[in-house]
Amino acid sequence: MFILELCLIGQQISPTEAIKKKKLMKKLKEILPILSILKPKKKIIIPIPIPIPCADVNLVPFTNLQLEHQNPSSTQPPVTDAGSVPPFKYPFAFSRTAYYSGGWTRQVTVRELPLSRRMAGVQMRLIKGGVREMHWHVTSEWAYVIQGTCRITAVDDKARSFVEDVGEGDLWLFPGGIPHSLQVKLPVIACCVDIQNHVQESTFDNLPQHELYIFASELPRPLMQEKEMAAEKTGEVPQSYAYFASAQPANATRWGGSAKIIDKRNFPVTDIAAVIITLKPGGLRELHWHPNSDEWNYCVSGRVTNKHLQ
Repeated sequence: MFILELCLIGQQISPTEAIKKKKLMKKLKEILPILSILKPKKKIIIPIPIPIPCADVNLVPFTNLQLEHQNPSSTQPPVTDAGSVPPFKYPFAFSRTAYYSGGWTRQVTVRELPLSRRMAGVQMRLIKGGVREMHWHVTSEWAYVIQGTCRITAVDDKARSFVEDVGEGDLWLFPGGIPHSLQVKLPVIACCVDIQNHVQESTFDNLPQHELYIFASELPRPLMQEKEMAAEKTGEVPQSYAYFASAQPANATRWGGSAKIIDKRNFPVTDIAAVIITLKPGGLRELHWHPNSDEWNYCVSGRVTNKHLQ
């Protein structure tokens, strides 16, 4: 028996090309009686392209072409696709942006990305001299400086101080319960990641109901002067809350790119392990998984395609 199997594979073609394929199908039906007398037991698969929403001119007014091109696995699922999965990504551009005199901020929490139950992210930009007022979290705050330079300050439960300057490519971590603040020297864009924890609203009943959050101010004093003033009576914290990842060489370099690893081995105070990955065009981070924790990604520059299995 000679088997002829037609497999529909989604490709970006015009309706005109689709009509041509229909004519091909008609011709194939005409030759089937002839093929049936042949004896080879091979299985032939002939791909038949079909129009997809972002390529069909009749559907263009009813589609969002930019989003569909960014999500090809949704508009053109592979033949191995076994069904829908929850969203694994959420663009900060969809989040509400809050503006203040010293800059702006927007966030992605479990409300925007239900799959992210353990971590929340904040993207913020501060103007020169802008201050993120002193605050704290029940859990730790991890941040990466995308652009600019800022002064970070903190005080621990023994009133010991911490003052340091961080710049592009550096990061900081403030443990849970540690009050901290930021003051910008050069306009800063940063991404902060917090481990989410639910707290009873009554915990904050006695706190002020209004906040400055991010406000404009003067530039900070020289670093050494502020360090000396802050540590004058109580001293400094024993371990740094800042890590200068910009000066760290790559832990691994392959043909497809490089990776810097930051964890407790080189940043003792952190409880969040991080990898800063630089991929070349066409580079691939191989398929992997984490048995004990979630992975939260932030794309600093370029365009990357994420693939997940569930």
